[in-house]
Amino acid sequence: MYAESPDGSLAGLAHLKAGAKTATITLAPTRTFNGEVTNTGGLPAENLKFYMDLRLNGDNIYRVRREPKTDADGKFTAKNLCPQASMYAWWHSDNEDNRDYDYGNAEIDLAKLSSGEPIRFEAKQYLNTIMGKVVDDSGKPIEKASIRILSYDMIQQNERTKQYTTDEKGEFVIPRLAPGKVELTITAKDYLTKRFSTESDSFDFEAVLRSDSGGRVNVVKVVDDDGRPLAGIPIKLWISKKQEDAAKIDEETLSAPTNEDGVARFELGPDLAATIVGRSVVECDIEGYDLAYASADSREELDIVLRVHKSGRHLQGRALDAETGKPLPDATAQVKGMRPPNGSFASFPDEKEPVFKADNDGVIRFIRFSDRDGISVEVTAPGYTKAQTWLSAERPEDAVFRLSRAGKIVGKVIRTDGGELPEDLRVQLTVTSGRRTREYLPVEKDGSFSWDHCEPGQCTLSAISPTEEGRKLICPSACETQVKAGQTVNVVVEMEKGVLVCGRMLDAVTGKPPTDREYAYVRSAEGQAYSQIKEDGSWDLYLPAGEHKIMYRCKDMKQQEEFKQLMVEKGKPIKGLIIKVGVKAGSASGDDAGKQGTSSGRLRTRSAR
Repeated sequence: MYAESPDGSLAGLAHLKAGAKTATITLAPTRTFNGEVTNTGGLPAENLKFYMDLRLNGDNIYRVRREPKTDADGKFTAKNLCPQASMYAWWHSDNEDNRDYDYGNAEIDLAKLSSGEPIRFEAKQYLNTIMGKVVDDSGKPIEKASIRILSYDMIQQNERTKQYTTDEKGEFVIPRLAPGKVELTITAKDYLTKRFSTESDSFDFEAVLRSDSGGRVNVVKVVDDDGRPLAGIPIKLWISKKQEDAAKIDEETLSAPTNEDGVARFELGPDLAATIVGRSVVECDIEGYDLAYASADSREELDIVLRVHKSGRHLQGRALDAETGKPLPDATAQVKGMRPPNGSFASFPDEKEPVFKADNDGVIRFIRFSDRDGISVEVTAPGYTKAQTWLSAERPEDAVFRLSRAGKIVGKVIRTDGGELPEDLRVQLTVTSGRRTREYLPVEKDGSFSWDHCEPGQCTLSAISPTEEGRKLICPSACETQVKAGQTVNVVVEMEKGVLVCGRMLDAVTGKPPTDREYAYVRSAEGQAYSQIKEDGSWDLYLPAGEHKIMYRCKDMKQQEEFKQLMVEKGKPIKGLIIKVGVKAGSASGDDAGKQGTSSGRLRTRSAR
């Protein structure tokens, strides 16, 4: 327990043992402490505004707060501190304060400081800049290339999702980086994506991209913590391949050993490279070392160094009942993916997600996942809700998984029009009250499904299938129910064929379908239906009766835009809609104006530049 006088001049602590019924807190004069903050280069961290909160029983007490600021020499003064207390210093970055700093913290035990010893801690500063150029293999500048930083620890947290774009000269600038090496990935239309590594203070960096017109070779070099190459190591590359039926995706694992230089090569011929979709994952699983993974884009010419750690300290967490604080020995944890310190997140396929069980104290040890890496975990226990979090040694507070009591849903999906249920059917369960969560539940062939980990509250359920037949089906009305902890509810989710709404997307200048359809689509604003643009420019949606806003997007549009609003009536398809793109003022019309079940008219649309 802690107490201080109203003016902060007196303060004291009392340490209580279990079972104590009384406490005496003796107030003594507080002190003024001097301090100094340096950046990671050992230089003064000037003009850092930060907070110092009392650290008590593992929590930060914002009601006992001091707000110092460093001067030009990185020095500061903090008044009225209790010499026996621990303080938690923390800071953040915005456009006004601490612009060149990031979110950071330091824990300070004042009782361990000798008389006259200053408070010392480090604050990471972001002062470096990369100035570079992107060209093709003939030296021609590539305009509108996209650059993304993969080294998260080298860039401020609020900038980590930002992408930088080259100008007409192929040039770009990335400001406010920490000192050190930066790994970045560069993508451009008609070129293979590639990763590069450079110093964060480079002013003449040049990246060369190869044309995406054939096969490629993916190169993975494996080294240990000292940078020594590891020969004869089996490396696996997990890829997803699109079949002729675009709705079907096959998973395949390629293998290659490392040579004497620690390099494994994966030859991807033109036919194979053209079928790869999504993100690929590189795996290194060797005895005596922790697991190592890396992620790659489907169009990436991979050339990476994979660093593996000798087995040592591993990540761990603890599963507890959120209400009682008691351990949950029946808890299990699935590792959804991992990210090394300077790499991109590698998401694991469902069938390859490692599973770990808790011991009698609820402790879950993630064996062979080094504490130098970070992992995404999903923790469950019978009768409890799920907890999903990011686990790393830098965030020990996230290593406690507090699970709440759950309810159970048992249900069945039926066709009200007498048809058969499609393959790959799932139920989308959305908890709409409190913290909004969403789950996708597998459905058996007879339409039955169940979920033991439902968060208590108001829920909405709908059925979806990614197959061509499945996308024609809709849920005519919302299936809603109230779930309570410890109880089971029974539901029925109804499906029927939706009303067809279809048309074409055409270039306003040529009158032909868009040549680049990679990012072209049409969808309903409510998310009930989605259609990619086919080779002839056609698209089709299947919608329930009612009013719908139709949205569209094509290549080079920064965001989707509204096409038009439609009133859909049951049994009356709407055909012949035309979406024109590519000019500042396009038009939307119906080719079959005046016919039953068609839509006609003209309206102005925004640019699809």
